[in-house]
Amino acid sequence: MNKRALIAALLFATCSTPLLASGGLAPATDAINDFRVWFYGFLGTGSLAYIAYNCAMAMAEKQQWNDVMMSVGKTAGAGGSVVAADWAWRIFGS
Repeated sequence: MNKRALIAALLFATCSTPLLASGGLAPATDAINDFRVWFYGFLGTGSLAYIAYNCAMAMAEKQQWNDVMMSVGKTAGAGGSVVAADWAWRIFGS
């Protein structure tokens, strides 16, 4: 076992007991759902900023419009992977 795995295992073992004793499943589920909503908002804002930056670069003729379409495709792929992970978690994680 390498050093990082040992540290991760020790950290998990020491931190999991207080987390499990902090109120049960309902508060943990609420906390995860709050984090999920915040994270989706953060990713949406970052994606919008990335696409807007590429549009501004295309309008200033610093790059071509096909690069803007590539950025839209990349953000759609990133968003799709996040939604697919959430879907898989709902099916296999519960």
